[in-house]
Amino acid sequence: MKEETGPGDGEGGLRAFLDGGAFERAAGELRRRLRDDPSDVRTLRDLAQVLRQSGDLAGASRAFRRVVDLDPSDLHAARLHALLEGIPPAPPDPVPVRFHRRRGFLGEERLGRLRDFVRGRRAAFEATAVRTADGRQDHDAGTRRSASLKEVDEVREWFDPLLAEEIPEAIRALSLGEFAVDVLSCKVTSWHDGCFFRLHQDEATGAAATRRAGFLYYFDFPPRRFTGGELLLYDRDPDTLWPLPSFTNLPPETDTLVFIPANAWHEVLPVRCPDPDWSAARFTFSGWLHDADLLDALEEGGGGGVM
Repeated sequence: MKEETGPGDGEGGLRAFLDGGAFERAAGELRRRLRDDPSDVRTLRDLAQVLRQSGDLAGASRAFRRVVDLDPSDLHAARLHALLEGIPPAPPDPVPVRFHRRRGFLGEERLGRLRDFVRGRRAAFEATAVRTADGRQDHDAGTRRSASLKEVDEVREWFDPLLAEEIPEAIRALSLGEFAVDVLSCKVTSWHDGCFFRLHQDEATGAAATRRAGFLYYFDFPPRRFTGGELLLYDRDPDTLWPLPSFTNLPPETDTLVFIPANAWHEVLPVRCPDPDWSAARFTFSGWLHDADLLDALEEGGGGGVM
């Protein structure tokens, strides 16, 4: 499947929905109903989904666990509970889409090194390009708005060994099977006020078609001065594999590493950052896990380089 944009949120819809507190109001009403009838499985399912989509993954996990306790036949709730607990759901199924998350990945000392590196290269950030359907690079502000730093070899010298220790567990969690891993296209991205990335996949044509998973490491410069920027990981229709309206909301928690499959439909909701200071932004260090064997075969066949 090619990387492409879809009917994502961009500047409107879900961002306004979240900012307006709609999820909180819905959760409050559902909890009120459950106080009257704690065994109402339908209401409990609704609450679990509301919490998952609001970003309260711990609360969603507890609610899905309760659903399974009341209705052991609910395999969908069981899969979602396993996913939110960091256990690969079984059997393999496109719903829900898997992710792997590791909190406290770098720790304060290494995170400080990353911040110092980024702070010293502020002038080198440029508008982030997106890959079009025909493989070209384009600066499309209607699809993505952010700024990136691609010269990150100094960080990769010490970041890559730590990443390598986490990759095997991430591959198991994403149920990707065994493959020779090559980590490519790493960059630091700055997401300031109004930055976003519409609904898309990370798989694409050419060398990008060898991507198996993407990783994102979240960080910022304290104190946190932004809101928003949630990563929404959409469920997929089991027949068509197109995105469904339901999703898992992964908030940008500092010092947290997240892996998602390259074919996952996802978007980044707009960031709100009234402070004009450059360091007030949401930052990510990101890259892709490629299938090295497929990449070698592509290069031998003259398929070109990697973005």
